[in-house]
Amino acid sequence: RKEGELEGNVGNKVRLDEVDTRLPDVAGLSQGAQEEIEQLIGYIKNAEDYLEMGARLPAGVLLVGPPGTGKTLLARAIAGEA
Repeated sequence: RKEGELEGNVGNKVRLDEVDTRLPDVAGLSQGAQEEIEQLIGYIKNAEDYLEMGARLPAGVLLVGPPGTGKTLLARAIAGEA
């Protein structure tokens, strides 16, 4: 895998410099979900600060839902923001 490239579990490759999706592009997020997503993005952006406090980095985030509910769009938005 090349630097700056993510590989999904089905082999789809996403170049991080090509992700242009942001949270405002995701419609229908509840206020609670929006806050949790923002906390996750803050954690990703400032991982060193959390590690200094003794936190451990998660291995990933599991998005669950039926097809067509925006899981991939949300994942791209998180990657675009972080």
